[in-house]
Amino acid sequence: MTLKFSASGLSLLKELQRKTFDRDTYQKLITLIMLYNKLSQEFIPEMLGVDRTTVNRHLRSFEMASNFDDYLSLHFKPCKLSSEQLESVREYVSSQLCSTALEVAVYVAKAFQIECCESGATAPLHRMGFVYKKTKLILSKADEVLQEAFVASFRELEKALEMGKVILFADGVYPQHDTEASCAWIEKGQEKEILSNTGRAINTLKPTEVVSCECDTIDAVTTVSFFKLVEKRFSDKRCMHLFADNARYYRSRLVMDYIETSKIKLHFLPPYSPNLNPIERLWKFLKKTVIKTNYIPNENVFKQKIKDFFENIEQYKQNLQSLSNTKFHIIKQPASLLQT
Repeated sequence: MTLKFSASGLSLLKELQRKTFDRDTYQKLITLIMLYNKLSQEFIPEMLGVDRTTVNRHLRSFEMASNFDDYLSLHFKPCKLSSEQLESVREYVSSQLCSTALEVAVYVAKAFQIECCESGATAPLHRMGFVYKKTKLILSKADEVLQEAFVASFRELEKALEMGKVILFADGVYPQHDTEASCAWIEKGQEKEILSNTGRAINTLKPTEVVSCECDTIDAVTTVSFFKLVEKRFSDKRCMHLFADNARYYRSRLVMDYIETSKIKLHFLPPYSPNLNPIERLWKFLKKTVIKTNYIPNENVFKQKIKDFFENIEQYKQNLQSLSNTKFHIIKQPASLLQT
């Protein structure tokens, strides 16, 4: 038998399952999750170490409820709040980063003097249309005005581009730990944005036409070496408009001196604006395709997998074509930040 309920309902059951310390409650929840995932009623008792009668009892209790919310109300003791109190909870969760339902339960206890456990706060959140999902990272120092000015200037360059010239985007990056998007209770259809500072990991150009310079350190010397590789790759061009971020090595005297006699014309992106660099999409695709889908036991294997990706990049041509564009997304600061 297969149970049917919404994806948000499944997410809620998983959240309750993770938080419960009660064995019987855990069995109820995991039984429903297994049935939803089409596991057989013969297989589930063996997995849980119970008899089939127990599994059938959990199933009947779900089937006897008139709907999903009624089942939650019967078995997980949700907080009983008035419509005004629920609206207050909605405003609180919408304005805060609530990573667990326990934070909501604490708010209810303080605001209304109503005792509420973590699982009891989960059901009302579900009924109000909140789902448990990842937050969205944004850059804390992005300047919307500078980004819009850059896009306007870039569009003028695109229109005036002559034969024998090319527009390129570069990114000198390196592996580093950074803020990770975490999960939180977020109203369905909305995003919760948190601040981050971010970095990237390799010098590259255009999704299907790549120039890379492998080095242990990114500095002025390796940047000049990279520029020479760019000139060699595009030797048939009279001018290369190269857009890059504001890394210190790009502005070093050694690099500036080299640029004076080079066919490369260096342009700088606004500060904290990786969203204006299309090559970031290539890096995201690389992580999704190679890094996050493979177990990488050591650093040498890691480097080789990245090298293999770029050496065989033509096989990803169809996937990358949609990424190779200049449809820029402007980072807008949340209203809450603009008011502070």
